[in-house]
Amino acid sequence: MKVRFIKKCTDTPTKRMMEIGDVIDVDDERGCLLIEKGYAAEEVTRIPIFLSYPRPHQKTQAKFLDAMKKDLLNKTNLYPRTLGVTDFYQEPPLIAISKIMSECCGLLIVALKQTLIVRGEFRANGDNDLESFSIENKWITSPFCHVEPAMALQISLPVFILRDKDVIQDGVLDNGVVGAYISKVDLSSSANDYFQSQEWNQLLEKWAAQVREFAEKRESEL
Repeated sequence: MKVRFIKKCTDTPTKRMMEIGDVIDVDDERGCLLIEKGYAAEEVTRIPIFLSYPRPHQKTQAKFLDAMKKDLLNKTNLYPRTLGVTDFYQEPPLIAISKIMSECCGLLIVALKQTLIVRGEFRANGDNDLESFSIENKWITSPFCHVEPAMALQISLPVFILRDKDVIQDGVLDNGVVGAYISKVDLSSSANDYFQSQEWNQLLEKWAAQVREFAEKRESEL
């Protein structure tokens, strides 16, 4: 039996500490005991999804991503794949991203803040009637957080976007552009609070259902 751990546990044949999300093969008797004690759940076939985010440069960002990955494993049968983390290619990034996406059934973007605009101007030096305005102490995310949803939509992948509340709401991060609600997250608050919220759980459930439907359709076409 293959089991996935949902709590930290040393009650294994090797007595090795198993972390949340770890998967091992055990005999049926041991597997049933681990499940009965609430340490593990029987592993199901996982559906790959493309998970993308800028490389975290703040501890709060890293903690948020760790909590989100664990929550995905606990609540869904989705397996996140990320370029440079789970998958490595020698090709240019966009080609590598395209290859991974072609093997995935959904896209999850976490638009973390990356570049701080201390002072700037939108439509600077304009000479027509288009309005310009100043920008101060605003953040932008990685350009890949804009490119990848466009790539995913070209092959009809279900898209789910989380946007750090401090990141400028423009491009694909603007509500309605990708045809789905974009969740705004406050990384200064507890990550666990967000992942226990009704908003996250409802959005995750809806998107995961779309991913499973996409996977079933793709399987039927093979």
